[in-house]
Amino acid sequence: MDTTSPAAVTRILVPLDGSERAEEVLPYVQATGGPDAEITLLEVVPKASDVRNVFGKVIATPDRVQQGYADVARKNLERAQGKLAGQKQVQQQVVQGDPAEQILQMVEAQGIDLIAMASQGQGAWGPWALGSIVDRVVRRTQSLVLVVPPGNNPSVTASPQTIVGLLVPTDGSTIAAQALPVAAGWARTLKVPVRIVHAISIDIAESPDDEDQARESTRRTEAMRGLDDAVKQLQSAGIDASSEVLTGDPVAAIISTANPGDLIVLTKQGEGGRWELGSVAGNLLRAGVLPLLLVPTDA
Repeated sequence: MDTTSPAAVTRILVPLDGSERAEEVLPYVQATGGPDAEITLLEVVPKASDVRNVFGKVIATPDRVQQGYADVARKNLERAQGKLAGQKQVQQQVVQGDPAEQILQMVEAQGIDLIAMASQGQGAWGPWALGSIVDRVVRRTQSLVLVVPPGNNPSVTASPQTIVGLLVPTDGSTIAAQALPVAAGWARTLKVPVRIVHAISIDIAESPDDEDQARESTRRTEAMRGLDDAVKQLQSAGIDASSEVLTGDPVAAIISTANPGDLIVLTKQGEGGRWELGSVAGNLLRAGVLPLLLVPTDA
């Protein structure tokens, strides 16, 4: 593991929809990018059609309606930019079309390092559908994706103002381990500790026999050995790191062990027997209670 890898977040794309809920991602953008990051605030508006009265007469042409959409979007972005005090390089973009496609096109055109977006929005163009916009972007991009859930969710009370630690789930695979250099770079930039966790599901009878107990002990030992190796590498690079083996459903275990202010860092897919990390990432996204940094893999 190359723990010397930098965070390498210099260009950040922030898709917004005009709602305050979507703008809850902005403090995370400032925390992760720093004052010198190049930030693009993006709002995608629908393609306009003419407006007719009850008699079928055109009372507003598509061009006029489209201009109205753009004016509203620019006001939204101005308000959002006002929340990024201290940022040196912020630009605004208003485009029309399919939101996911426009986000992906801009990522490619501008060489975006990080897409930072809320898991839900509630803007003038309709609520963001996690199953469509966010999910489509996450599946298709090769950039880092930061997804922030609504701050009023009672399950996890992480402050949107700061990141106090990085929680890195792993399934013991080489694919899942690709999140560690990213976590190392972010930990160094943010000056926060890293905690690596491995959740194992143990299928044993209500009255486990010696064989069940031996199997559980072996799996725990193997998991801890892999975690110890990763922790040592991080610590050798001067990063405050620790580890823990969890038992039970991986998603539930991750949610229950997360501390307020934690950012979860994990790859979009993994391997490793019973824990398919891709499913875990998707289920954590849909649970919508933890901020996630999703790392693309070379697999």
